[in-house]
Order: sequence, then structure tokens, then C-alpha cells
Amino acid sequence: MVPLILDAATRALAVLAASWVLASPAAAEPVGLIIDQVPEVLKPGTEAHVDAEAHGFARCALVFTSRNAPAEPSTADADGGMDLRWRWTVPADAAPGPLEAEVRCWRTGAMTPSDRQRISMTVDGDPGATGSAVAADTLRVAAARIEPGPKLTEVISVAVGMVTLMLTAVGLWLVLRQMRLTAGEGRRARVSALLDRSQGRETLRNVSRGLRYINGVNDAGDCFDRLLAWDVAVSGESELLERVEPDEPGPRMNDIQVTIEFYEELAAGHNAGTFDRTLTRQLFRSPIVQHMDRYWWLLHSHRDGRSAALRPAPYGRRERLWAWLRRHSLPERWAVTQIGVQRFETTAWAEVEALARFFVAEDDKLEPAARDVWIVVLPTEIKPPSSCRRASLHLSRPFDRLHEIELVLGLDPWTDEPVNEAPPKRVLCIPPWHLPLSDHERCRRLAHAIAAADLQDLLLKVPPPPAPTGSSSTA
Repeated sequence: MVPLILDAATRALAVLAASWVLASPAAAEPVGLIIDQVPEVLKPGTEAHVDAEAHGFARCALVFTSRNAPAEPSTADADGGMDLRWRWTVPADAAPGPLEAEVRCWRTGAMTPSDRQRISMTVDGDPGATGSAVAADTLRVAAARIEPGPKLTEVISVAVGMVTLMLTAVGLWLVLRQMRLTAGEGRRARVSALLDRSQGRETLRNVSRGLRYINGVNDAGDCFDRLLAWDVAVSGESELLERVEPDEPGPRMNDIQVTIEFYEELAAGHNAGTFDRTLTRQLFRSPIVQHMDRYWWLLHSHRDGRSAALRPAPYGRRERLWAWLRRHSLPERWAVTQIGVQRFETTAWAEVEALARFFVAEDDKLEPAARDVWIVVLPTEIKPPSSCRRASLHLSRPFDRLHEIELVLGLDPWTDEPVNEAPPKRVLCIPPWHLPLSDHERCRRLAHAIAAADLQDLLLKVPPPPAPTGSSSTA
């Protein structure tokens, strides 16, 4: 509505200004004769001149009407507007008395003067002198074309253009502001829709069932049991745990996957800017960090131990990285990129991990409590849980113990040599999710080295850590 009003006002202003300009007499070419400079007193033996400005005439002439001056006029071309200057010398024997003259101008095709102006001068000669007041052989005329200045029509046209430009700029600003407001309302509406969806009864039921499966995992042995139950499930609707109540279904794969994908969708919308970031942080900052803390061991196993594509961009892409970070409001060291994903990286659930890391980096109060590193050895042949022997190692001091295991295996944690992609055993080294990515890479290499070695020999060479209160460290 606002742009339409501004457009109508601009058109009306332009029409009004054009009508006034066309009706103004100044719209035509200027016509007239102006005498700029005339000497009142002429001294014998000096030079005299008459200046005139002629507009709209074809020719002009200086005609002396007194008897003591030549009768022949001095004519000059005045087409297109001219500055005219007639010069002559007053002879030394010029007779004293008045000197009358006229500047006459003719338009194109005119036989009689179209305009004339009389000039009166006085010769201050010696008494008794009888000579002419004008030396005929010295009478000359010089003409200089007058450069046209800005016409009133042009001035008004420029003024109308400036006003139109200002109104257009104001209209564009209002349109852009309205677009920003509309886009902001859309982003806030999407966050509100997600909030309503997260508080719906069906979502709460799925989350509640999923928490039964996720919670209660305190060490690597518990993690082994839950992952094995996931692997042997027949379908997405199979119950993963025994029922607590006969009438209450147990947690299913679909319940957990719906919750995981909900938070991934939320994080992707926040990182891409389709959701209002301020409102998202106010409503979902703590839940996203809690989600990563609870579901991390399951997400990490789904990635098969691979690290998320969360790393600084390579050298030479710094400008592109900064532009991406400004667009996604993420710190530089946790850039999410799907360009050039490396061999042991994945983009699965990378968005929610990036957002959770960002929230922790932004507010250290959200950082989870210190967690241990779990090393879980899963069977390569899936069998019912009751007939499988659990093999897992729970490290209470992650860095020291990892270093001890690396020494036993003779493994260089920072080597760039590729590791076995198809180990004989499936080993997961699960570090806390908020640790630096270099520790994740170190843990992944350690898992591949353990998979290629004998776990029983490893457990004999490395003394087990003290068992945490309320749980067993090995089984």
C-alpha cells in the first residue's frame, strides 16, 4: 500500500511541475536588447565603446544619429545571442556637444528594427573645435556568443527529478523494511511452530519413551547392552527394552529417531537463518545441549566412530569461512562445512553438534560435567544379547589411560598413515562430545588399533581403572 501511495504522489508532482513549466513565459527562448555599458562623457583622443547584449535577433547595428558622426551604421551578426562591443576613437579635434546614437536589432526576415534603444553621450572637446566625434576608420564591432545558462525549465526538471528520487528511495526503504519485518515474523513463526510441536502430546510421548532407552547408561557395559539391543531389533517398531508396565509399550527405534531428527531440524534451521536465532536460543539452548549429552553415545555409534565435519576451513578459504560464519553465527573453530569432507568425517547430525558446541562456547555454564571415555567392543555376528559376552573398557582418566593404551599398542596418535577401514572387530571409542575434535580423531585411531589387536592381551597389559561408584568398569 505504501509504495502505491508514493508512486501516485510522484506522478502527480511531475505532472503539476510540467504543466506549470509549460505555462510559464520563461519556457520560451529569451528575447531582448540590453545596453550594458555606455560612456557618458567622451574625451578627445581617447577610445570609447558601447556594450550591448542581444537575445533572439538575427543582427544588430550601432547607428549614430548626430551630425557630428558617420552616417553609416556598424552592423554585427547576433544570431543565437551575442555580447556586442562597438569601439571607436574620439578624434583630438572632436567638436564639443551631445552625441546621439541608437542600437537597433532585427529579427530574422524583419525589414524594420524589432527593437531599439537610444544612447546619449557628451563630447568634452575644446571650444571652437569642429571635427567629428567618431573616427570612421576606427569604428569596429566585436561579437562573442553568449553561452546559454540553465533554463528555468531545466532547473525545475532537475528539482522534480531529485524529489522523485527521494520519494523512490523512501519507498524502497519502506519496502525493504516491510520485507525484513515479514521475514522476521516468518522466522519467529517457524520457531513457535517447533515449540508447539515439541510440547505436543505425541512428541512428549516419543521423548519419554526414548529417554527410557537413553538414560541409565553409566559405563561402557551399559552402552554395549543398549547398542546390541538396537542391532538385534527386527524393525523400527520393535521394543528395545522390556516393559515396565504390561500396558505401557517399551521404547522403539522410531521414538528415538523422531527425537533425534527433531533437534537436527531445529539446529539446521538455526544455522541456515530460516529460524529466528534469538528466539531459538531463548527457548532451546539448554535442551539442545542436554540432547547432545544424553544421545551422544548413540549418535557416535550411528556414525561408526567418525567425526562430524566440524573443523576450520583449509588455508586459502579464510574469506569464505568468515562469510559463512557471519551468516550462521558460529565461532570460527567450529565451522560446519560439507565442502571437501575428509575420509573419516561425516555430516550426519553435524548441525546439532555444531549448535551445541556453539552454545557451550558461548556460555561455559552449559558445559556438561566431565565424562569418561568408553571403549566398546561389539560382536561382528549379531546374536541374542543373552548368548553374547560383553567386552568393554571404561576409562576413568581419559587422556592418561588413552596414552597408556597407545603405548601398549605402539600407536602414534598423530600419525597421518591410513588405518584399517575393515577391522576384524567392531570397536567404538566414545569420547565426551564437547572435547576438541583432535581428541575425537585420536580416539577413532585408537579404536581401529584395538580392533586389529587382541583385546584380552590389551586388558592384561593395561591395569583396569578403579570402578566408579554404582557401576562396573568391565564385564
